[in-house]
Amino acid sequence: ISLFTSCNGVVFDTIREEVKLSDAQIQGTIHSLIRVTDSSDSKEYLYLSANPVVWKKDIDNAVKNGGTDSTDYTTSEHGHWSTTSRPGNNYVRLAANHNGEIYSLSSIVKEVTDDGEMEEISRELKYLDTSDKDALWQTVTFDDESITSEISLASSIFCTNTPKYENRYAFVRIDGKIYKLEGGKATLIEESSEYNFTSGDNSTS
Repeated sequence: ISLFTSCNGVVFDTIREEVKLSDAQIQGTIHSLIRVTDSSDSKEYLYLSANPVVWKKDIDNAVKNGGTDSTDYTTSEHGHWSTTSRPGNNYVRLAANHNGEIYSLSSIVKEVTDDGEMEEISRELKYLDTSDKDALWQTVTFDDESITSEISLASSIFCTNTPKYENRYAFVRIDGKIYKLEGGKATLIEESSEYNFTSGDNSTS
């Protein structure tokens, strides 16, 4: 019995010593969370999309220079989230590659009823080059001429998102075909052991 009492005492002491949680900075549903090594300063950042706002956090600053006041977002050990430019106005999802390029897939909606009901009609694919601090989101070009700037609803964006930036790759899947995203371009890829998945009509998600 004394053994169990002793263990409980240690657990309760640990709980009492926990750092008080700070208030949430970000509201809404988070659709994606990615790592990005910024090409302009070689710093590691976290980017997330919370419909439709895009936020970023300097990971190195949060870890190395964080303060002890968890209620002060500018000095907190948890780091500070700040808003950045947004690629679209609806349902934004993000991916990034080893070049520090960020890609976004966002919804295009229109009013479909007299009551103002909105419906997603297509999606748009854009990218941001972090090597230029003043860069704006640009439309991705495709080597497949059949794909226009407004792409199919049967699409999704994803990336490897590995801790090592050199292993990060970004892709978009459109109507069963997979395209590699790099240099602001989307290039159709064939079956490859490098990425460990198969492109084509029967490819995996």
